[in-house]
Amino acid sequence: MLIKKISISTFLVLFLFSILIVYVAAQLWNTSNNIEVNIADSDSKNTNPYVLKNDKFNISIEFYNYPLKLGEQFFDITIFHKETSDLYNGEAILYFNTPDKKKRYKVYALKLPNVDSIYKSTFTFKQSGLWVVELDLNENNITEKFYFDINIAEASIGAFRHGYLLMLSVPLLIFIAYILLLRESRRNKQ
Repeated sequence: MLIKKISISTFLVLFLFSILIVYVAAQLWNTSNNIEVNIADSDSKNTNPYVLKNDKFNISIEFYNYPLKLGEQFFDITIFHKETSDLYNGEAILYFNTPDKKKRYKVYALKLPNVDSIYKSTFTFKQSGLWVVELDLNENNITEKFYFDINIAEASIGAFRHGYLLMLSVPLLIFIAYILLLRESRRNKQ
């Protein structure tokens, strides 16, 4: 009976220690994979929001999730006239060019009805790498294009992968404990 209690407590300690090892490994994996270089042809090289200036308009693009990773990204675009600092009231179209330059996606930035200066948009990045983004502005026959690059990093799935292995091991450990207890109870009956 004493051996049974010692084996169960040893099993529990080893199980909790394995959870700790998986957690530490996942944290180390995430910190080593979060290195990213963001490129923007603007005054703000590695910051959120990106501030872009051109001949007729100044824009600021603020990403909700920063640094940028695979998946859906939401962003706000604030556009001003350069000379007068008036708010922009035209159309804003974004073109996202994939890193391999094989596909081009067109996305409209929608103006909020209650806020004059903010356009909202979203895009789902399905490929990591350096995306070339074109912003096409058109207001009362005044047009201007902005070009900038954004680096999309891989999604943070390192913790998910380790957590998945941990959750896979829990039913396995429960099953092994059930088999051991079943064998012990059969020995005690005899």
